[in-house]
Amino acid sequence: MIDNKRLNTFLEERKISTKELADKLGITHSAVSLIRSGKNQMRAKTLTKLLDFFPDLCPKWLMTGIGTPTCTVNTQVVNVPDLLKDNENKMLKELLASKEMIIELLLKMNQQSNNLKHD
Repeated sequence: MIDNKRLNTFLEERKISTKELADKLGITHSAVSLIRSGKNQMRAKTLTKLLDFFPDLCPKWLMTGIGTPTCTVNTQVVNVPDLLKDNENKMLKELLASKEMIIELLLKMNQQSNNLKHD
């Protein structure tokens, strides 16, 4: 689960409106409003899109508050056609496919941690 207060803090620092975020994530304005208010949780697919939109946003901080809001990212310019050679392309596709699975696992781990705190 992501913490809506941390999400709001991050978005406010970036001056990202609810409408702009909804457009970037491909979800409705009301869905983003419900997430930002804490009434609904963000789905793994939407969280993946959020992290794609903000590659420096640390998912660990967003979900647990541990660490800092932003992570160091590699800003080196990459020539994508050169990067996507046969073997590299396969590895890259596998890595991208596992990204959503990793996010779902982090969400489950966070939920289990929250359940332990309440027990």
